[in-house]
Amino acid sequence: MSQANAMEIADTLVEAIAEVRDCSVAEVRATAQNGEIEFDSKEGETAITYLEDKLDIGELAGAEDLRPEQMTTLSSLTIVVMSKMPTTTGRTEGSNDS
Repeated sequence: MSQANAMEIADTLVEAIAEVRDCSVAEVRATAQNGEIEFDSKEGETAITYLEDKLDIGELAGAEDLRPEQMTTLSSLTIVVMSKMPTTTGRTEGSNDS
């Protein structure tokens, strides 16, 4: 996966949380309250590592780079990850689907 979008990032983070909790993605999604999935900062830290490995993008952020509250909800963690994603401008020239 080259340049991932926010939905792909969020889906991959949910997969990671499911793996950490040893449950299904559906079970993780079922824990959502008001549309938000919450987890502890250790789960968030593990989810980032899972994402880095799955997308083969190197280190995005370590625990020392983030405040604990940035790693406790799916939306906040997705925003942090998206802000730290490497850009691929110019590397995929001519691959537009339009």
